[in-house]
Amino acid sequence: MGDKLPQPSKTRLPVVVIGEAAVVGVVQFIPMIALDVPQYALYAAIYLWYGALLAYLFASLSDVWARIFRTSRSEYSRASTYYSVLTSSVIFSILITTAGMLVLQQGWLLSALSGLAVGLALYRAGSRYYLVAVGPALRSGMADLCAAVLSVPLILVWIKSGHYGTEAAIATWLFLTLIYMLVTWSLPRFSLKLTGSWFRHNRRTITAMATEATLMNISSVGTPYLVGAAVGAVGMAALRSATSVAYPVRLILSPLRSRIVVGASGTLMRLCGQASILGLVLGSGAAVVLALFNGLGFLPHSALALLSNYAIPVGVYVAGTALSTTLQFWARGHDAGRILLVKRLVHTAVILGGTLIGAVFFGVEGAMWGTAVSTLLTSVLWLMGTRNNRPAAAAAQREEGQ
Repeated sequence: MGDKLPQPSKTRLPVVVIGEAAVVGVVQFIPMIALDVPQYALYAAIYLWYGALLAYLFASLSDVWARIFRTSRSEYSRASTYYSVLTSSVIFSILITTAGMLVLQQGWLLSALSGLAVGLALYRAGSRYYLVAVGPALRSGMADLCAAVLSVPLILVWIKSGHYGTEAAIATWLFLTLIYMLVTWSLPRFSLKLTGSWFRHNRRTITAMATEATLMNISSVGTPYLVGAAVGAVGMAALRSATSVAYPVRLILSPLRSRIVVGASGTLMRLCGQASILGLVLGSGAAVVLALFNGLGFLPHSALALLSNYAIPVGVYVAGTALSTTLQFWARGHDAGRILLVKRLVHTAVILGGTLIGAVFFGVEGAMWGTAVSTLLTSVLWLMGTRNNRPAAAAAQREEGQ
């Protein structure tokens, strides 16, 4: 099994979560408040592109590395290999993002800034994944906090001067990632040999996990559109708003992903218990806040007011999201690629089917209950068979025919 993973003190992982929250505030919420609608629409499109690339970075590198690192100390689990592949992925992302922006006639400045910001944000995410998994997690969290704090004066200067637009928001994002890299001193390494060897050795596992990531995106993006087709724009708005209410779950779990995937968060049953408690707290809190919002009649024409009519199913959805997301992270480190892919196919069918059936027969409320119950059911799916599967590294070796 190799060396034991470092177990951070109870005070370190919360710092990682707080650091991520600070970065989200700078990179997502300040632009949403400070930019006008056309500027924010462009910024959001670039950020969504980053999110799509991040999903495939996890599928082709980070989660694959965690599966190997959990059970062996081969050359493919070393930091040199990980950071070489990460650097190669970042270079590729910078090039395709810049080229894509130029094709869309966004100009050289915005195109170059976007390419660098997206690429280095991917580097930050990949580096944080590694540092949180093997240490030092505290350095990663403090680097995020430092980067976010130092970015605020820059934003204030731009806003005060009247020059805070899309370019300034992206430049701030780029500045933040550079500060993170300097504080953690996680500087790029490049080796075509190591990168090529990585993709040759892990090609089947990467293919399975990339396919799984694609299905996950189809499920998360496609469900609201199906509901919209069935019950109209109101249903789509309600469902999208529900995913926003569940954002605190992702905010807490995303920075801890690597420790869950690599198996450093304790036993599966302990993890289930922790995720269940998290889900109950956040789900109950969401339901109570929405119920109060509904009773007090605040902002009667807002999307939040619409969502407050479905406080209970939204609370169930938030709770189910916490448990299901945690188990999905666990499965990515412990299930063989084929099993992972089958579970994702069933997961997608359950979410799409349950939500659509509820929408067709019971309207918007049915859609909300359908997605809530379906999300809870997927938790059972991801739990099934996981404890009895072969170790991830052994499964990966068999998948590669070794």
